[in-house]
Amino acid sequence: MDSETLEPIPYAQITISNPKVQTYSTENGQFNFTQLDYDKNYTLSIDALGYFNKEINSLELNNNPDILLDLNEEVLPELYIIPENAKTKIRTYGQTKEGSLNTSASFCGMVNSGKVNYINSETQELDGTEMGILAKTKGLSKVLSTHIFIAENDYDEAIIKIQLYDATGGSPKSPIIHAPMVFKIINKQTGWFKLSLDDKNIFLDSDVKKIALVAILVHAEGEAGGCISLSGILPSFKNMAFIKDFETGQFIKAPFSFPLYLTVETYSW
Repeated sequence: MDSETLEPIPYAQITISNPKVQTYSTENGQFNFTQLDYDKNYTLSIDALGYFNKEINSLELNNNPDILLDLNEEVLPELYIIPENAKTKIRTYGQTKEGSLNTSASFCGMVNSGKVNYINSETQELDGTEMGILAKTKGLSKVLSTHIFIAENDYDEAIIKIQLYDATGGSPKSPIIHAPMVFKIINKQTGWFKLSLDDKNIFLDSDVKKIALVAILVHAEGEAGGCISLSGILPSFKNMAFIKDFETGQFIKAPFSFPLYLTVETYSW
């Protein structure tokens, strides 16, 4: 939770290095590792955008389960003042085509050959794999909404977080600090989902020439071995996809894409 306001911090990333396992806090700031030994001591690393990272020993939480994170004011989003005479244009960044399940990117509850494994088949904890696509930008932009197309869904409830990265060099490097972009998908729903963000004041600086839209499954409830799948477009060299290898932390590109995009308003003067 926030050390000053004592408000919960949703969707913070919690990682244990040995054994290597990762999960995310809920929208109420809670988390658990159900398959670990309660009596053993583990080092937890907590990472939340806009806050200083923190490490804590798990045994310390037995007496006080609250973890306080300090706000890092140096990385807070910049404020932008748009001139009244600025020219505006509505654009999309990312992949707007629905694609086909012949090529898909999936978060699954068990190892599934050819798909992105997300939940460890032995521990059932999140493996932390991230997947996303690259997109070119067109100058200073305000994010109005984000969109994702779910082709198949076995989960009663799935929460997918979208994180934007500066990918000016051609691959995701540094995360962009912005308000949470979180899709909550229930009852095995499929199709297009839209998240309105006009009031969140999320801006992409003109120095950011490319962005990466990264999807992370932070919570899933439903049948064991279930998946949630995004249909793919193959080949695709315009909005190339990539996955993050949990063991190495490296992003691996692939010449296909999947339906995920932003609607933005760009400014010029």
